[in-house]
Amino acid sequence: METEYFNSLEKLYSRIKEDGDSKGYSNSSRFPVRFIFINSFEELREIVKYLTEKCNIEYKEITEFLPDNDRWLTSDEIVNCIKEISDNTVVVSLSEFLRFEEDLFPTLKGLSEIERRNIRIYIPLVGLWERFEREFWSKFHRREEWAPVWKLNTLAQREITLYQINFKLNYKDLSLKDFIVVPTAKDWLNIWKKEITEEVKGVLLLSKSLFYLYKNFLPDSLFDLKKFQMRENSLKKSLELMCQ
Repeated sequence: METEYFNSLEKLYSRIKEDGDSKGYSNSSRFPVRFIFINSFEELREIVKYLTEKCNIEYKEITEFLPDNDRWLTSDEIVNCIKEISDNTVVVSLSEFLRFEEDLFPTLKGLSEIERRNIRIYIPLVGLWERFEREFWSKFHRREEWAPVWKLNTLAQREITLYQINFKLNYKDLSLKDFIVVPTAKDWLNIWKKEITEEVKGVLLLSKSLFYLYKNFLPDSLFDLKKFQMRENSLKKSLELMCQ
């Protein structure tokens, strides 16, 4: 099936309900994964709330698959964990995992091959439509025989800069009220729960796992990435100036 576009959450919700009520032997029922492309973390929180509270959908976070707080997962581990889902479920936040993957194709192809009739696995993806279309959808030979892909056409969340720190930073000693601090991979996967207000000047990535993966990161509609390669004292002064 081709991509379906929606101008509001309400219209998307109507389509989710219509699709959820559809049973039988069509390809839509055969393939449970539903990619939902949205433009902000606020929309993600709204969709999760709607699915869990209004539709009684189960809820699963990627962080549940982590063996420890600062270990990254492989594409196969992600796919295999999602493959085990047997009830209607919304999965978050795969987009934060994909942002640090060199190529989206292996993960998305693996998810697209999951077959389980008459359940739905909703996977909202924030700000990744261009990469999805370029790296996966345009190359996916079964796209016309697969499940629907849904895209919400709304305003994008403002872009924010990620700052990759290449040394141990005693951030608790600093006044960083205008920054979101991400000490571990788990904290990064949970960033969708944070309010990205106008006051937020950036996100500090302190995770060792993300440090090794930063080269895979590509700017998108939500984030760009800069690497700090300076001494701790110089970095502290730079951050303090940015907070003024």
